[in-house]
Amino acid sequence: MAAVHKPLAVPPVEILKSRFRDELKVNEPLGPYTTFGIGGPADFFVRARTPEMLVWAYNSARELGLRYFILGGGSNILVGDDGFRGLVIRSELTEMLRDGDRVTVGSGVKFDALVDWAADHNLEGLAFAAGIAGSVGGAIYGNAGCYGREIGDLVVEATLMTPSGELKIADREYCGFRYRHSRLKDSGDIVLTVTLQLRPGDREQVRKEADEHRQHRALRHPTNDCSAGCFFKNIEDAGAPHGKIAAGQLLEQVGAKTEREGGAAVHAGHANILINAGGATAEEVLTLARRLRRKVKDKLGYELSREIIYLGPLGPEPERWED
Repeated sequence: MAAVHKPLAVPPVEILKSRFRDELKVNEPLGPYTTFGIGGPADFFVRARTPEMLVWAYNSARELGLRYFILGGGSNILVGDDGFRGLVIRSELTEMLRDGDRVTVGSGVKFDALVDWAADHNLEGLAFAAGIAGSVGGAIYGNAGCYGREIGDLVVEATLMTPSGELKIADREYCGFRYRHSRLKDSGDIVLTVTLQLRPGDREQVRKEADEHRQHRALRHPTNDCSAGCFFKNIEDAGAPHGKIAAGQLLEQVGAKTEREGGAAVHAGHANILINAGGATAEEVLTLARRLRRKVKDKLGYELSREIIYLGPLGPEPERWED
């Protein structure tokens, strides 16, 4: 991210106001934009409803020496209590286009809405994702999936904006998908659109499969409580079903469901989901997570790693466990 080397003649806030007018929000609380419902304010906040506006906001941050963060559906993120010192750009790119068995969608499209849209167009391949919260951009970034399927398996290409502000078309190999990860997490590329390869299907059959997945998810996942989905990654193990040891099973074994820290608690239906049970702070969530991780390590010998993104004042933070 660019740094300011000399004082600006006009303060950044005035420049941003002149460019984005009513679209710019100052000291905007981020909690309401996340499924956790937790988080302090961003210095500046802009909704990007077109690719051009997203590029314009990004280039403005670089020009002004501001830190930036691209926010999608807010479903896999915990924002720190101190918020973010910079510009948050919320992707609201929601166009969806079909070309035969391929679909091209904006990064701001809701992942679950895409599942239904594909079914309505008699396309199958996305039913596994039914009920997954968040945006398509976030799903690509973290290679979201379940039931042994991942969105990275369907990617043909993605339109990206590079850290230098250039646009490029990248194929699946470039994206470097692996379990709950993509190369984009490391490269700093920003997803604008993605093209997925689906298959011809029957609308009613696809919807039936999707609804079954939603019902199964609803039995174990919160429907009223605020959460960010699974907090810890499953542990990769070639000898385990689907090549993974479920973090939820490990947490269940150490009695995680009885744990609580202030307003943060473990969901009764799934030991790997931490919830905001009412007024929780980010620090309470992290304290609870540290305790759970330590229990699994001490009792079972497994090292759990965080699946969600933690956004601190200076940007996404790597895992730092203060055991």
